[in-house]
Amino acid sequence: MQSFPVLFTIFNRPEQTRQAFDAIRLAQPHRLYVAADGPRPDRHDDVVGCEATRKILDEVDWDCEVFTLYRDHNLGCKRAMSEGISWFFEHEPAGIVIEDDCVADPSFFCLCSELLERYADDQRVGMISGINHYQVQSNPGDSYHFSKLGRIWGWATWRDRWALYDDTLNAYAGRLNELRRSIGQTERYRQMFFAILDADQSGAISTWDCYWDLALHANDLLTVRPKCNLVSNVGFGDGATHTGGKAQRHILQRDSLDFPLHHPAAVQHDRQADRIHEQRLYPNSWVRQVARSLGARKLLKKIQGLFPSTA
Repeated sequence: MQSFPVLFTIFNRPEQTRQAFDAIRLAQPHRLYVAADGPRPDRHDDVVGCEATRKILDEVDWDCEVFTLYRDHNLGCKRAMSEGISWFFEHEPAGIVIEDDCVADPSFFCLCSELLERYADDQRVGMISGINHYQVQSNPGDSYHFSKLGRIWGWATWRDRWALYDDTLNAYAGRLNELRRSIGQTERYRQMFFAILDADQSGAISTWDCYWDLALHANDLLTVRPKCNLVSNVGFGDGATHTGGKAQRHILQRDSLDFPLHHPAAVQHDRQADRIHEQRLYPNSWVRQVARSLGARKLLKKIQGLFPSTA
């Protein structure tokens, strides 16, 4: 099985980066790309934090080529992440993406490596995710299922799929109303998804992953989702960009997949699993009212405080 390259995106949190790096070290990819955003001009502590975080990458002690994209100035979450991923795929046809607060089980890297090969030419599949916080799928005997929800706390894709990413929305001219009605399985999910996207478009927040989700949906691409959660997010709390507050237990839980994999019989959307996931992700009936009545900044506070797994 081929070992695929890893993109590791970092910023100013050495403690969380250490945990994520130690997990990558266990996987020992042959090529490691590191994209780091620069310190914010109004935060003097960022200089120290960014420097300490980058020094961790000096500890690569296995047979590995390391490539770096270290910014001197802060680009913000949206540009730093999307441009870092694009830089990665300028050099690699396929690979794995890990953020600084995402700690992956070793089986996550094995899953990605096997399925990046298996589905490389299958244009129905857009990405491979390491996330299944609620551990649901219709056929429990399979190692994974196919979802329409792209979850990005540990994921992998191919260059040609990432090329569909568009945070200008120009690719969806004349289609946005249709997409607003069709994305997801539940109205609650649609309301919250487009509340986040609209908040970014207005400049109230800086985020990138909703545009990736939109690209997957607009192009009718499926996400591989493992039957159990393979990546835990250790980034909740002070200093987090989109994950303030305390992490719920299922966010921290991390399991392992058994090999050899048991593949689904067909490449087919597991609608039931997605519906359950959406209902658990946004369980409260007031979500639609919040999305309609509050401005973007107030809405984001509500989302971060009550639904931290939207990041």
